[in-house]
Amino acid sequence: MRQLARALLNLSGGMALVVLAACATGPVAGGANAPAAMTTAPTPLSSSVAVTAGPLLAQVAPNLGAPGAVATDVWQLSDLRILAPATVSALPDGTLAGNYVLVGAATAAASTLVKEGEFQLILSAFWPNKDLPGQPTGTWYVNGNWTITDPMVPTPVGRQRQPPGVVAGVLVTTLDNDPTKPGSALTLPITLPLSRVNSVWSKGKGTLSLDPDRGGGTLTLVLEQRAR
Repeated sequence: MRQLARALLNLSGGMALVVLAACATGPVAGGANAPAAMTTAPTPLSSSVAVTAGPLLAQVAPNLGAPGAVATDVWQLSDLRILAPATVSALPDGTLAGNYVLVGAATAAASTLVKEGEFQLILSAFWPNKDLPGQPTGTWYVNGNWTITDPMVPTPVGRQRQPPGVVAGVLVTTLDNDPTKPGSALTLPITLPLSRVNSVWSKGKGTLSLDPDRGGGTLTLVLEQRAR
């Protein structure tokens, strides 16, 4: 009897090993529990990006590439006043007159951008006391920013690269006299970089004429404009 019991115990242990081996090797290929074969390949990342970027490129490209119409906007400037006089600093290489701010009102009889708004000009001018690379002595090197802002357009929530209702440009030039001195009559070349103002893509060049003694001036832009 003891020999029969030992034989049965050895037999059951062998069956357990067979069951464990079967579990370790997984289900038999083609069996009922075998996973279904993959019928489609994963979508490449580049295809996903192309689908997302395609409509954006199609929307922007016509605005940037289409031939533009030419228009001329002229604003009359009035009530000009100095909001902040220039801060003059003596530097080792020359004199810097910076942060000069001039403000006033801008009105255009007809404008494709902003018909009426608040004008602001921020200027800095540098006079080198010796020849510098690209800046020989004997002249004022002027740069600045100008804006015309429509006060009727609500102020946007959060920071925007191009707020609505704002025409914003730059100026870079040289002058014989310090443009930040009170009473200086000026004619400055100005530029409007490519920007979107009230759904219209525009860029252009023009002149800014100022006569502080009369409290007025003129801002003229010749614009190339693209489709909305």
